[in-house]
Amino acid sequence: MRHGVHLAISDLVKAGISANPIAVERLANQLLNETPTGIRDEVSFRASLSRALSTSRAPDRDMLRSVTSGSHRWLEPSPEARLLRFNGDFHARLEMFVNERNATGQLRAAGLEPSSKLLIGGAPGVGKTMSAHWIADRLGLPLLTLNLASTLSSFLGESGRNIAASFQEAQSTECVFLLDEFDALAKRRDDSGDVGELKRLVNVMLLELDEWRGGSILVAATNHLQLLDEAVNRRFDIAIQVPLPSAAESASIVTQEFGNSLDPELAKLTVSALRGASNSDLVRFCRSTHRSALVEEKSIADSLLIALTRLDRIDGPTRDEVWLRLKVDSGLSSRRIAETSQLSHDAVNDGINRAKGRSNGRDKR
Repeated sequence: MRHGVHLAISDLVKAGISANPIAVERLANQLLNETPTGIRDEVSFRASLSRALSTSRAPDRDMLRSVTSGSHRWLEPSPEARLLRFNGDFHARLEMFVNERNATGQLRAAGLEPSSKLLIGGAPGVGKTMSAHWIADRLGLPLLTLNLASTLSSFLGESGRNIAASFQEAQSTECVFLLDEFDALAKRRDDSGDVGELKRLVNVMLLELDEWRGGSILVAATNHLQLLDEAVNRRFDIAIQVPLPSAAESASIVTQEFGNSLDPELAKLTVSALRGASNSDLVRFCRSTHRSALVEEKSIADSLLIALTRLDRIDGPTRDEVWLRLKVDSGLSSRRIAETSQLSHDAVNDGINRAKGRSNGRDKR
């Protein structure tokens, strides 16, 4: 019988979505948030209803109502999200967030609701946006993204309506709703640098966060967690600061990108040279190097060493080690290394001698 109820309501959604989509979506959203009495298998019911909505609306996702001048859109979760290597503690907290959603029935039986609002802070490139893709992929949900920086039009009065319309759209069918560049709007209201209208938009956001229901998942990403209004922070179930990758995590990314192409010492040297780089920076550097090796028909090791000499972030001792390896392993002359590094021949020779001295000192110990 319960299976029949699922089919009946699903068919109603499919039949009505084209005739009166606004009314049907509103009904579907209400059913997702407030399961009718008598439905024992709530998880199955909500999944069936969500699939019906998703299937019916799929052809129109690229033609989504342009309530925010094209700044929000439906996306498929990125396949790369499945391969992303997060910080260990951060990954554990994401796993717990997803596990709560999968245990909705048990939580509600105990009078609890799963977390539905997640705030993620961290430097550019640490995986904040990709986290939303990862969550959507793990839960099999579509992803709706709203870039708040581009939503704030010159007509600020319209921005409030745009934000409210986007929230309503996100709750019309079960999805992961990503608010990117969240700090563009949700700054502290005592920030003297902002105009009054922009501050009032924070109140719009507070209202929408208060009225958010748990059918869909809200993920807000910001580079500047410290800029957010405290009243905004309190309205999220979970807030996480994502750190830059540790040396071990960076090594894992380098190994993942190059496989067995690098000897352990060169991999260690690469991680040292890229100390302080974000996950995204590491992946981009490794892939750029790999492409260069293939196009120029060089070994991965030679292309990597040359790329490392051009890094601005590299410290002196690490740079000396790179030069030594280029001379000994790759057979480049000091003059050629100097040209590649855009430094003087004498500077390169001095660096190579320093690296040899440190190497000899380690050997004696």
